[in-house]
Amino acid sequence: MTTSAPLASAFGVDLLCVDDLDPLGTLVSGNDLAVQRAKHLLFTPPGALLDSLDEYDSIDLNALLSRATTPAAAMAIPGQIVAALLSDPYFYEGTSATVSPSATVEGGIDISIALELADGPFEFVMPVANVPAAFFGGSS
Repeated sequence: MTTSAPLASAFGVDLLCVDDLDPLGTLVSGNDLAVQRAKHLLFTPPGALLDSLDEYDSIDLNALLSRATTPAAAMAIPGQIVAALLSDPYFYEGTSATVSPSATVEGGIDISIALELADGPFEFVMPVANVPAAFFGGSS
């Protein structure tokens, strides 16, 4: 699958809205906007993104993580993350996700996401605590 790059200016600025709209009307752009868009795609149940008209494929990562009771389900999560991100034209081919035992949270995992953006690559890591044993090769 090849995704053609959209104009960078098409996604330049948006309102700060991590969990709710910022009452001050703060604007975000660049990597801050990329992380905000990724957060909305990854932590919003399918069909619940405000004003998206279902054009983007959001996932409820919290629900996926808690339901991953087999190693196969745990191994499928990085692909689901990438598919959700690539449904938004802000992210380009080359976007990837990996899940590994956490370097900072005992008994947890790190979800590393490498985004391909108009401005170049950007990577961030989300540590997650209290995950099912399936992430470590066992079953819950």
